Amino acid sequence: MREFEIKKTGFAPDSDQKVTFKMPISIHETFQIARGEDFRRSLIMKHDLRDQVTFAGDKLRVQSGQIKKFFTETCDKIVAHLSEIFKEGKVNGTDTILMVGGFSESKMLQEAVRNGFPDKKIIVPAEAGLAVLKGAVIFGHSPKAIASRVARYTYGIGVCVPFQQGIHPSSKMEIIDGEAQCTDIFDRHVKIGQEVTVGMQFDEKNYIPSSRNQPSVNVKVYTSDQRKPKFIDERGCNLLGNIVVDVSQIRAYEDRVFVVKMIYGDTELGLEATVLKTGQLLNASFDFLG
Repeated sequence: MREFEIKKTGFAPDSDQKVTFKMPISIHETFQIARGEDFRRSLIMKHDLRDQVTFAGDKLRVQSGQIKKFFTETCDKIVAHLSEIFKEGKVNGTDTILMVGGFSESKMLQEAVRNGFPDKKIIVPAEAGLAVLKGAVIFGHSPKAIASRVARYTYGIGVCVPFQQGIHPSSKMEIIDGEAQCTDIFDRHVKIGQEVTVGMQFDEKNYIPSSRNQPSVNVKVYTSDQRKPKFIDERGCNLLGNIVVDVSQIRAYEDRVFVVKMIYGDTELGLEATVLKTGQLLNASFDFLG
């Protein structure tokens, strides 16, 4: 894989030379065990590879035309993704594309982006693969160095709400303290694509323990790649971590309504939890491993 990464970034669109990969003997042995046939023969006998690959000892030689095909799908998807981004109003007037990350060093990708956006200036800095790492280090030392970011995911909290027949699916209904509740609701705080500045605070959300006997509340924070997820178990939803809020000092259940405020855009996700009635600050911790 290391050798493949080197060849991947070094291959040029105008190259007509075969590319040689050294094949460890373990690949042949594993293929023989898994498929019951010889790796070399299997590869050469494939209709679309018959004239594209040859073996010389422990080396696999691949024609340049076949190597170029390796890049087609990925490069096309990257260009298409950028095209969608440029359709958004927030980026109107953008005339420069800065390519960073290890794959940005690929001359195949660079040409695909240049051909896809001939009206834009393409900049590939030296050591593009280290640019992301250096940026992370700078951001860690000086969070205000980056004025704002765009939320990569939708963020929200898994909650229970009173069950409504005909609106909520019956599979989500659960009886808690004698009342029908709809579980697994995704209560959105931040939506995907939303601009987030350093220290930005979003709308406060009110919550109450689902059970009267809970001394603490385990609030689960989720991410989603959807703009408006309804439930936390939908496709694309993932558990980010748990907020543990201590409500043991509040005697009356009705007074246990608390407000969760999340603070985004910094190096860490900030969190505040306060009692709605009194404004008392509650002990709360964020567990990203739970």
